[in-house]
Amino acid sequence: MTAYARHKATGVTKAPFAPRTRIGHGWNVYDRIVATGNIGCDPSGGLIPRDRSGVLWLYLGRGHRTFATRTKIGGGWNTYADLTSVADANGKGVDHLVGINSLGDAKPYRGTSNWTAPYTRPQELRGGDYGDTLLG
Repeated sequence: MTAYARHKATGVTKAPFAPRTRIGHGWNVYDRIVATGNIGCDPSGGLIPRDRSGVLWLYLGRGHRTFATRTKIGGGWNTYADLTSVADANGKGVDHLVGINSLGDAKPYRGTSNWTAPYTRPQELRGGDYGDTLLG
């Protein structure tokens, strides 16, 4: 079993991270894990892992190094080579998720403020158009 650890930021330049803290086990069922900030109007953030069959899950943070039971976001996410969280790019108070395919094309999913359906349908972006379209 693969354990997952958290390295809390300290705010100190010479020692930027505290010692790791184990936050669970069994994470080897996932091939990607993205940490998010504010999702679903919860500043505790969360973890968004993708399982090996392409299903995306949400572990909403509850604070104190604990997470709520996972919630299924949806399937088909294995079309992306990588996933990343983008912090509140449009000023609406929630983070967004960007899927990047093997060609480097990005599809942003805007945050919805609803943790049961945290993202909108994707937008098509190509050729470095990321910032202007995501912010709009």
